[in-house]
Amino acid sequence: MLEIINGTKKYGTKVIFENLNLKFLPGKIYGLVGENGSGKTVIMKCLCGYTSLTSGGVYQNKKKLRNKDNFIESAGIIIENPKFMEDFTLMENLEIIKSYSDNKKQIDIEYWLNFYDLYKYKDKKYRKLSLGTKQKLYLIQAFMSNPNNLILDECFNGLDEKMAIKTREFLKSYIKDDRIIILTSHIKSDIEELCDEVIRLN
Repeated sequence: MLEIINGTKKYGTKVIFENLNLKFLPGKIYGLVGENGSGKTVIMKCLCGYTSLTSGGVYQNKKKLRNKDNFIESAGIIIENPKFMEDFTLMENLEIIKSYSDNKKQIDIEYWLNFYDLYKYKDKKYRKLSLGTKQKLYLIQAFMSNPNNLILDECFNGLDEKMAIKTREFLKSYIKDDRIIILTSHIKSDIEELCDEVIRLN
């Protein structure tokens, strides 16, 4: 379970949200929707522990995040544009991420390269990859360790229709009783097709 309790976030005098209470339960896909600037990405950063609330708390299974500089556990995350090693190949970047994973023995990079039709790009340097190929790389790094939580900010950006369909089908099959998916998308049909619950932000 993930929760924000009485959450307020300010940047200087600008209030992003105030006294926000949200609860995300396992077994569901949640969609965050709202206009640009409504706070979707900031909420996701707070849920991951990437940024702290001005007041209130974020909790994972009743354990407070950022209490002792701790972050979300067992999570695959895409927020904004993840940073990779520009002069390392696609494969080298994935191998580095795998080496830091608690589930490294279960990670099959070859499977994911085939899943997203990226095998032919595995030896290409990251800085030379197209935007669509980079987006597939972001998805692989989020999915490959089989985490209990997926936090996905505009995860369909740059995907062609074939890969977008494949990703939607994967997400629908991925959700189980011990897993939470939270996503944003500017494409209305993604939210309608995937989400069990939609949270609309003013």
